[in-house]
Amino acid sequence: MFEWALAFVVGGPMERTGWDTQPEAQLEETYSSAFARADYDIASGAAAEMAWLNSFAGRADATAQWIERASAVHHARPGTAAGLSSAARLAESMRRSDALDFRGALASLVALSGDHLYDHRILAATAAVMYAVHLGPIEIGRAKSELARTCETSPPGLLAAPLNAGALAYAESYRLLLEGSPARALRLLQAPAGVRLPLYAEARRASALLQAGDLHAAEMSAMAAIEEGGAMPRFVIEAWAVLAVVQLRGGAREAARESFGRAVALADRDTLPVALGLIGSTDFADLRGLVERSHDSASLVSLARQHMRRPEPAVTLASLTPRERRVLETIDAVRSIAATAAQLEVSANTVKSQLQAIYRKLGVSRRHDMLRVAREQGLL
Repeated sequence: MFEWALAFVVGGPMERTGWDTQPEAQLEETYSSAFARADYDIASGAAAEMAWLNSFAGRADATAQWIERASAVHHARPGTAAGLSSAARLAESMRRSDALDFRGALASLVALSGDHLYDHRILAATAAVMYAVHLGPIEIGRAKSELARTCETSPPGLLAAPLNAGALAYAESYRLLLEGSPARALRLLQAPAGVRLPLYAEARRASALLQAGDLHAAEMSAMAAIEEGGAMPRFVIEAWAVLAVVQLRGGAREAARESFGRAVALADRDTLPVALGLIGSTDFADLRGLVERSHDSASLVSLARQHMRRPEPAVTLASLTPRERRVLETIDAVRSIAATAAQLEVSANTVKSQLQAIYRKLGVSRRHDMLRVAREQGLL
């Protein structure tokens, strides 16, 4: 049942079930009935699945309530060790990720690496790869190694199942977009001819197309994802944000204000700032300026405080040459190209050339973005 519930939320109802409505009502009835007859094994499983469904839909309060129920009923079973069941751990990890607590999200997944259910292990390993992207190269390496081990030990047919294949493509495309590789991400998200992409893949595809510079196709994918939105705000938020960027770049500032306002309102309502995380720094700053005066944008504040990584490539001190570092440090101190050139005893054109190289490495196009990203990366 857990596999079916996940597959429904990710890609629509599975044909073999014949169900065409959301399973929450059935799961809640199962939970209540099992709890009433003290069948804690069934009750804890149903509660954990409800936690997962609510976390996937971005309902933070409902997720927390069902995690508490799943935990309480799980502990009520005779001879049960402390801790959450697998599905509840997956829900807790997603809830922590939505709050930008990526280290806590990873911690919630640790116990699942040895889970006897392959679906749990695959989902946990793919989620860990996405969370680790925000924690640095050591965590990324560990997460990728665990994902590789999980894939190697999982039955090939299970890896090819729509749910798990989609999860693998979704996680890998997220990493590729954060590294600035939209073409590779698009290849992963390409649907076979005649097959309509599920909502989550369509929204991510819109982000990839935007980063690749295909604004028309990005707009079409974003609108398709929005039309399918339903009860899955994390994907609709991503799609509205992509649409806002397309509109902004096309000069339609009022339309961009409305679209990004919708994205931010959804992110705030469902506590999903992470759903705004694939917008590039320059676009994010411009869009933020359009909406931050019109309403309370808690998700934007969260992203700014956490310095969440955007699609710019990661940078370290070693990636800048000694001369580039001197230019960066000097222009931060004196604030002008002429003064920097005079202090370093080089020409203004040399300073400009070095600045262009730094811009490329930091993934920015303006001086104030360069200085901000440099501080975030510990270069200043």
